[in-house]
Amino acid sequence: MSVPEGVGWWDKEHEEFASEVLRSYPPGSYLLHAGSAGDAVDKYFKMEKTRWQSLFLHDYFIAFLRRDENAKSMLKEAYGKLAEAFEWPERQPWKRVEENALAEASKAVDAAFNFYVEKLKVDGWRTRAEETLCDAEDRLKYEPSPIGDKYRTEYGRWEYLAELLFNFAKEVKLKDRVALWESIELETRAKLNVYGKALRDSSYLESLLESILAGKEPDRWVDMAFWYTYMALLEIEKHIRMDLPGSLENEDYTVMAVMSVVKQAEPDPNAVEKFVQEFARARGNPKLAATYYTSKFGPSDRSELFWSGNFKMWEEMTDEERKFFLDQRKAGIDMAVEWYNVLTEELQKRKVNFRTTFEVLGDWSGTIFARFQRQV
Repeated sequence: MSVPEGVGWWDKEHEEFASEVLRSYPPGSYLLHAGSAGDAVDKYFKMEKTRWQSLFLHDYFIAFLRRDENAKSMLKEAYGKLAEAFEWPERQPWKRVEENALAEASKAVDAAFNFYVEKLKVDGWRTRAEETLCDAEDRLKYEPSPIGDKYRTEYGRWEYLAELLFNFAKEVKLKDRVALWESIELETRAKLNVYGKALRDSSYLESLLESILAGKEPDRWVDMAFWYTYMALLEIEKHIRMDLPGSLENEDYTVMAVMSVVKQAEPDPNAVEKFVQEFARARGNPKLAATYYTSKFGPSDRSELFWSGNFKMWEEMTDEERKFFLDQRKAGIDMAVEWYNVLTEELQKRKVNFRTTFEVLGDWSGTIFARFQRQV
């Protein structure tokens, strides 16, 4: 493909390209775009066998989640015709999905991610087939050459795709749970591709998927709580990826997750502090309020260190300033533990299984988060 010279990763055309891909193949949709079994069979002859089978399993998984019997029948018919014609040993791969859907979920998302990889890929900059955008960032992100231009084009497409996937998830969050689940999973993979690191909230995603598979009617306020938990995770991820000391800025989102369930209403961001004080008092647990304020504003007995160190790089801070921000970060983790325990209790009252399990993906060894983990 042709790539303009001097292109930057932030160019508008990259956003438009990624947006068009997402519009044509949104999360939670069927990637084969087959209107009939015959159409699906015809598409097989235009791609490699493994690619077609991968897309088939993705689409069958989505059809299974959506209980779309027409799509399931059409896909089974298409696969059956090809399996018979080419004597494939596995004649009913959909049974794996139906009998162990949770185990097949990651394979379905991998198929969608690899599909996006094909659509967004720019040839000509990799030194090896498996080289990722993150692998080549130091070498090519600012390299003023045609190869650098090609790299920045693909980098920009993925940067924008990650952002667009978040916006998509936000749009469908209380409307389409299947699309929400896949968009969040794909956003995590997109950021891992670009940055080489990401956090995955397996508690949120697995609980959501289990609920879909069980055919449970959506509970608006439970879904709202899960969404704000996810928003809190994104703030944590952003701050540790960018080596930002101090507050993780997840405090209000974490509290709003609890507010959603307790108050059975859309949480008001302007009422968070009032809720924290009243809720901590009602539960007889002053630690809920204490960890919230320390996480958000730092240790109150050393507040002057916030202003003296807030605009410095980590390496420029004094020992006292570093300790202040490390203590603030520790309070952030304590705060998350306290409030997620409360959220777990409130959700269990509604017979909702909630597990707080954040998976660390990629190498975080150079971050302040990693240094914090060693020092605290």
